[in-house]
Amino acid sequence: MNETLTLHETPGDECPYLPGRVWKTEFFTVAACPEGVYEFLLAQGFRRSGLIFYRNICPDCEECRQIRIPVSRFAPTRSQARAVRKNRDVQVSIAPAGFRKDVFALYRRYSAFKHEKDTEDEKSFRRFLCDSPLDTRMTLYRIDGALAAAGWVDVLPGGLSSVYFAFEPDFARRSLGVFSVVKEIELAKDMGLPFYYLGFVVDGSPKMGYKAAYCPQQRLYGGVWCNWP
Repeated sequence: MNETLTLHETPGDECPYLPGRVWKTEFFTVAACPEGVYEFLLAQGFRRSGLIFYRNICPDCEECRQIRIPVSRFAPTRSQARAVRKNRDVQVSIAPAGFRKDVFALYRRYSAFKHEKDTEDEKSFRRFLCDSPLDTRMTLYRIDGALAAAGWVDVLPGGLSSVYFAFEPDFARRSLGVFSVVKEIELAKDMGLPFYYLGFVVDGSPKMGYKAAYCPQQRLYGGVWCNWP
């Protein structure tokens, strides 16, 4: 990473996870990231979105915690195992990350269903999920040959890092999100990678608290990965 980095700060906004709190981030943008550097950045609290690397610097809150799963120790809960059984007919494949019309169409339907955003355009999609300075791959999930979901993961020397996941609203009752996390943990194990990075967990947040269910896990405290619970 030879280019000069400029660190920017957002002015602060309403927290999307915990009401009544201020959300503030610092970020920089790079077009290329050498192998291994992102894992160092993860341990400093950064996450990636497109070519942007950001971390939360909220003034009065530290509830957003990076987490990672030691894949050799992971054991699905009963509900997670049920989700796997429910989706045993799903075919999973891996492809290089890049623009595909069918994936973009699925992403738009998912955004409208899950986030009530029906104006997602191709440019923002490419910037978010197609532009990457890392080795990023798509996990594609099909039911009877039809695309049912898509996930994005960064392949790192020491693990897989989840980027995003979207599913077809018609399959909302299948718990494809739970299924995808278990499958990506299995993928990391099959690739001989020790960790699966699942982003931020926010205890007390309906949007982000669900990640606490994937155990055992390690959480980042002051730049140190600590076993939890």
